[in-house]
Amino acid sequence: FSSAEERIMNIEISMVLDVSGSMGWNNKMDNLHLAASEFINSVMAPNLDPAALDNTISMSILPYNGKVNAGSTIESVFTLSAEHNNSSCTRFDEADFYTTVIDPAVEIERLAHFDYSYSNSYRDFTVAHCQTNDSASILPWSENPAELVSYVNSLSAGGWTAIDLGMKWGVGLLDPAARPALQALVAGNVVDGDFINRPVAYDDDETLKVIILMTDGENTEQWDLIQE
Repeated sequence: FSSAEERIMNIEISMVLDVSGSMGWNNKMDNLHLAASEFINSVMAPNLDPAALDNTISMSILPYNGKVNAGSTIESVFTLSAEHNNSSCTRFDEADFYTTVIDPAVEIERLAHFDYSYSNSYRDFTVAHCQTNDSASILPWSENPAELVSYVNSLSAGGWTAIDLGMKWGVGLLDPAARPALQALVAGNVVDGDFINRPVAYDDDETLKVIILMTDGENTEQWDLIQE
């Protein structure tokens, strides 16, 4: 007997991970850590093949709760609005969800820098709604399974749920419009040079684009300030 097998070796992956508060119940975060780590080690194994000339699989980790923290790496190569520079959470208008594009040259609106409480009383500013560091921020276009597993296992649960924002960034980092951002990170030795031409065009039949979404529920509350 003989057989022929066709494989696509070039793969671009966005792993969109729910880190909302309900994920802290009933061992859900432990299960997410385990499932995501097993997936990463299995899928990214070809990058560790000593006979391979290039890394062929890139993966981005995109944690979300009631917001997405783009983080300093993404902020360095995308254009965030200039109302403040305290944090890097972003928002999108309804029309933005009708396209997969997040153009690095087009301004993305930041979430306001604010604190909120569940009471109607005034209080001092204590905890920013969007974290002011790279905690649970986007890890873009990695080739390194150990780095990815370590990052996934560092994630903890808290906050509301905004699956739409996680997915928006997830598809955005697979869209060819993001290529200038990736190339800038390659130039800065942040992303491996094997990925210089990614994200590839959608009609590239040598590359597979994949989104993995892990969640335990559906959208809940998303907070921001509005200008009247």
